Amino acid sequence: MQEVVGSIPISSTRNIRLLSDYMKEYLLLSCGQVSRYDMRMQESILEIIRGCATVELATNGEGGYPDVRTILNADNKDATDLNLHFLTFANSHKVAQIAANPRACLYYYNQTTHHVVRLYGIMSVITGAEARDRYWRNDWIHSGWKLEDPNIIVLAFEPKAYKFYIGNDEKTGKLGGQDVRP
Repeated sequence: MQEVVGSIPISSTRNIRLLSDYMKEYLLLSCGQVSRYDMRMQESILEIIRGCATVELATNGEGGYPDVRTILNADNKDATDLNLHFLTFANSHKVAQIAANPRACLYYYNQTTHHVVRLYGIMSVITGAEARDRYWRNDWIHSGWKLEDPNIIVLAFEPKAYKFYIGNDEKTGKLGGQDVRP
């Protein structure tokens, strides 16, 4: 007789992963932390993020004007949650802008599906070799970066709100507390 939990058989590695997802959803739903809708929305957003090689990062620039640039999304190709990480140089303009005002926006556009998500949140700077080593991907070597470079730091993004588009269908919502949309 095959062992099951709920309606999920747990006889294979794939089913164990499904069981893990099932238990995570059960625990979050039973604690009232998220709704089933929120979990599906987060997974839809993650699909867009995982499918993008680059992302647009908007920070607050000089004179209060937005400053937007394209950054590599290599560190988030396998993201399992919306707390995202990026490598950059400590002496870049964006690091100084984040220090002055940590509010930021990430704009993901999947060119294959034409799906779009905007994430609003707080960006922080993490320094040190341990953080750099943790998020390093060999994709960076093609850009001329070297793992040993002490000028490479990590940007950590904590999302607070989103706008999500599939065609003309727009969804908005809060993530993790206070809404920080402009």
